[in-house]
Amino acid sequence: RDTATRAVQSLDYSAREIVSPTKVLKAFARECTGLRTTGLFSSEDGLALDFVSGMSARGYDGDVLAAFFRDIVAGCVQTVNALGPDAFVELQIVLSEEVVLLRRVEGTPYIHIAVINQGVRLGIALVMMRRFGDRLSDCF
Repeated sequence: RDTATRAVQSLDYSAREIVSPTKVLKAFARECTGLRTTGLFSSEDGLALDFVSGMSARGYDGDVLAAFFRDIVAGCVQTVNALGPDAFVELQIVLSEEVVLLRRVEGTPYIHIAVINQGVRLGIALVMMRRFGDRLSDCF
């Protein structure tokens, strides 16, 4: 009986797919047209968890992005808190050549960042970030 119980537990464990954030980010990078880089960083300390370059030629250092955009997220959170009982969910920053999308990964201290080319359809990229956000949450 003890062996049978362990066998069932083993099957139950192996049936659940364990997905890493890296796998999810790589899938996002494959599907997101015009992506330069994507990754996760901690909103608490600005440390980069994982970054993946896209198909576009110009990528960025994940540690540098995490450090700079952590400060932007912190400012955004302060502003949201000052306005009322709401929470930071998503931020879009449009630059001359690219768009930076920042989205909180629900239930974690992590922020999903995507830097995409300016000419990409922003609506599609946002929908993809929302869809992949659920998958990223499941990693933690």
